[in-house]
Amino acid sequence: MSRPNVSRGVGSNDIQFMVEKLNTSLGMNLTMVSFDELSRNPRQLLALLNKLLAHLSDKMNVDIEKEPPQQTADRIREFCVRILGMKHLKDNMYEVSNGLQVGDRLIIYPIMLFILQKLSDLKTRVYLSNYLVEIKIPEEFFQFDDVRELHAQYKQLVQEFIQTHQATSKLREQVTSPDELKRAIESMTKEKEQLRVKIADQYKKLADMHVSIFSINIKLDSLNPKN
Repeated sequence: MSRPNVSRGVGSNDIQFMVEKLNTSLGMNLTMVSFDELSRNPRQLLALLNKLLAHLSDKMNVDIEKEPPQQTADRIREFCVRILGMKHLKDNMYEVSNGLQVGDRLIIYPIMLFILQKLSDLKTRVYLSNYLVEIKIPEEFFQFDDVRELHAQYKQLVQEFIQTHQATSKLREQVTSPDELKRAIESMTKEKEQLRVKIADQYKKLADMHVSIFSINIKLDSLNPKN
């Protein structure tokens, strides 16, 4: 009797691919058999997923044995959705959260496959996410000229950072002279760092302005006579 697929949309070829990528990316020595045995232990499978995420971001390097299961599930789900762009996980948040808590391979396998298939692109995405977090400003605050101007400056800096990062990546592919490449990358890296500092400064200004306006609105509301 043939063994059914262990996960929706993940077949034996996908699992073989996952095993190979895990070995090369995480320095593991898995086989199809050992991976299957590991997957039968829910905590070990969840720990492997967490290790893969930690490969993308140091912020995910958390000991799940010292973390409540619900917190682990929330952390992983949030990272996958918000940082890695796995918006489809939002379609059934309860099932995903519960599956992560119990180490269900029906939930974990597709997540791992998605990440391993796009590993290089996701590394870049995670790197950029460290600098390109946009502060959420309520629409009504844009009636203030200072807010609109500061927000526009912030978005412009973000775009400049993205363009500089892309230019640096292209240089690595196009320039063949080691010395020329080194000088170009050093110049681009310096420019990126300057932009990163400006972005952080603008972000702080926006955040401070957000808090200030919010505080003023609360005070004004408290002064308004109740009907």
